Amino acid sequence: MTTLDRVIHIGTAYTRSINLTRDADAPDLIRAYVPTSRAVQALERMADGLSGSAHQRALALIGPYGTGKSVFGLFAAAVLSEPAAEQHSAAMAVLETTAPDLAARFCAAHPNGRGFLRVAINGIPDSLIRQLMLGLALAVEQAGLPGVLVDDILVEYEP
Repeated sequence: MTTLDRVIHIGTAYTRSINLTRDADAPDLIRAYVPTSRAVQALERMADGLSGSAHQRALALIGPYGTGKSVFGLFAAAVLSEPAAEQHSAAMAVLETTAPDLAARFCAAHPNGRGFLRVAINGIPDSLIRQLMLGLALAVEQAGLPGVLVDDILVEYEP
């Protein structure tokens, strides 16, 4: 008799929760992402916001635990990251397969061929301002921007 474990295989990308700061540069998670129609709609709204054609640029992802909000965030951040980055290439390959016109819109949205600064924070019991400042300082440092920016950002944060 054949057991289910011989017929059904679950990709390891789906067996643990996503941590936005820990997994920000994990191209394997990006490659494994399967954009749903709702994810594509959210990405279209983001592309509208980047092109200036949207009146509202805010986006809210609401849903129960385990429904893919964080992995969508990773994917969206990868789409917006530096075009030379591995996670960007992985995300664009997935998006070109799923929604080629949308992939082209994101390519056109990168200013001067550069990516956007990705600031990842996690929802933890801490000051939101503190998490934003620390996340911004880390993003500036990882992007190779001048160290004085990191110092200025951290000085602005007063516990």
